[in-house]
Amino acid sequence: MKATFIGAGNVATHMAKALANSKIDISYIYSRNIQNANILANQLNATATDNINNINSNSDIYIISISDNAIEAVSEALSNVDGIVVHTSGATSIDALRKHHRRGVLYPCMSFTKSIDFDFRTTPLLIEASDIAIRDILMDIANKISDAKVMYATSEQRRKLHVAAVIASNFTNHLLHLADEYITKNGLDFELLKPLVRQTIEKALATNAYDAQTGPARRNDTKTIDSHLSLIADDEHLVHIYKTLTDSIINSYKQQ
Repeated sequence: MKATFIGAGNVATHMAKALANSKIDISYIYSRNIQNANILANQLNATATDNINNINSNSDIYIISISDNAIEAVSEALSNVDGIVVHTSGATSIDALRKHHRRGVLYPCMSFTKSIDFDFRTTPLLIEASDIAIRDILMDIANKISDAKVMYATSEQRRKLHVAAVIASNFTNHLLHLADEYITKNGLDFELLKPLVRQTIEKALATNAYDAQTGPARRNDTKTIDSHLSLIADDEHLVHIYKTLTDSIINSYKQQ
C-alpha cells in the first residue's frame, strides 16, 4: 500500500512514521512550508512538495492531517486522485471530504508533539468510512499501527469524544501551567507538585475520577476556600477559574 500525507505537523509526523514502520510506503509529503515537508520526507524516503497539484495520483490513501478549518478546502483542491481520502481530525465531520466518493476518517485520540518520540501503538484510533469496504481497509490500517482500542464511530460520536479529550487533556495541561506560574511567582519550585500530579492522574485512572476527588471543594471546606481566594485575590483570572471549578466540584457532591 502507498500513502500520501497532506500535512507535516504533529499528527502527520507521528502517524506517517507509524505507517512506515508497518511497511506502508509513504510516497509524498505535502506542506505549504516546503522545509517542514522536506524534514518529514527525508525521514521516510518520500518526495516532498509544497504544490498540491504535484501530488502523485498513484497512492492508495491520501491522509489529510492539517488544521481543521483547512480540511474542506484542501480536500476540494485534491483533484485526479482515485485513492481513499481521509482526514485525522476529531472535531471535523466526514462530510468535509464529500468531494471524494471513497472517503473516511482515521482519528488518533492522543496529543502529539513532533519533536518528542512517542509509541504510536498506545494510541486509540476511531474510524469512520463512506462504505463498508473503506471501513474494513481503515480498520486494517489502524490495527497495524496501534495495539490500543480501535473502533468505528460516527462523526457526532467523534466530535463528542474530542470535547472530552480537550477537557481531560488540554484543560488539565493549562491548569498545570497556571499552577506552575503561580508557585514560581511565589518563590517555590513546581517540582514540589510533580509527585502529587502523578498520583492524582494514576489514582483517577486506577479507580474513577469521581471517587478519587479530594480537596477543600470536595469537603465543602469554606474556610480553606476563602483563604485560598484571599491568597490569589490580585489575579482576577485565577480567581475566576478557582471559583468556577470549586463551584463545579461542590455541586457534583452536594447530594451526598
